[in-house]
Amino acid sequence: MGKEEISALTSEPSSLYLFPLSRVLERSPQARSLVGSLTRTLVKRNFLLPEQYEKGLSGILKFAGDLLVDIPTLWDFVAQIVGK
Repeated sequence: MGKEEISALTSEPSSLYLFPLSRVLERSPQARSLVGSLTRTLVKRNFLLPEQYEKGLSGILKFAGDLLVDIPTLWDFVAQIVGK
C-alpha cells in the first residue's frame, strides 16, 4: 500500500471501512463475518459513526452493477457482512 492510499484511509474514516469491505468481498464466509463483526463493534463503540459506515458502504454499492459482472453472488456476500 502506497502513501496515497494510507493518506486517503487516515483522512476519511469511511474509507477505513470501505478498504476492508472491498478486500473481503471475495474471500471466505468467515472473513466476511469477521469484517461484519468488526464493523458492528466499531459503530457500537463510536469509533465509526453510522454516517461514516453508510458512506463507506455506499462506496461499494454505487459500483454494484459493475461488480455483479465479476461477482454474481455480490448481494449474498454483502448480506453476510452487514447482517452481523
